[in-house]
Amino acid sequence: MRVKIIFSYDGSKFNGFQRQNELRSVQKEIEDILTSIYKNNIEIKGSGRTDAKVHANYQVAHFDVKEVPGNLNKQLNDLLIFILKV
Repeated sequence: MRVKIIFSYDGSKFNGFQRQNELRSVQKEIEDILTSIYKNNIEIKGSGRTDAKVHANYQVAHFDVKEVPGNLNKQLNDLLIFILKV
């Protein structure tokens, strides 16, 4: 099942959207949380990227899983605080 997520973030503490070795990125943060929820390696595909320290107001990404728990939005928000919609 393909899941679309829509989210916003304050980029001040991130080195951009795209996953990078040894640097904090939005993509890696979301993937780490999804991986912990699903107990399986989850990779998200973003619709675009931002540079370091840049904010996003309506970023869209997707990931593929076998099923979506009914409380995924709440689980993500409890851990990330910036997911707008699953």
